[in-house]
Amino acid sequence: TLSLTRVPAFRDLFDGKSLDGWTQRGGQAEFRVEDGAIVGKTRIATPNSFLCTTQEFADFELELEFKLENDRLNSGIQIRSSSKPEYKNGRVHG
Repeated sequence: TLSLTRVPAFRDLFDGKSLDGWTQRGGQAEFRVEDGAIVGKTRIATPNSFLCTTQEFADFELELEFKLENDRLNSGIQIRSSSKPEYKNGRVHG
């Protein structure tokens, strides 16, 4: 007999309208939805800010486009990170 493993369907983590399913951790950067995209704005002299999913995922594909208006910054994309209360009061790390 042939046994097939069913792979769950992919789903979008961003609905293009809101930040439902996301939470901000760390600093005080501003995150908003504009024209179907997540837009982040840094705040000078504040700790790093992270926009994190509210759920944890084992398997995923990350597809995105990003634009930087300042060449001294990086993309800011960090994956496979954690935020645990017992590690520096929930500081995002990974």
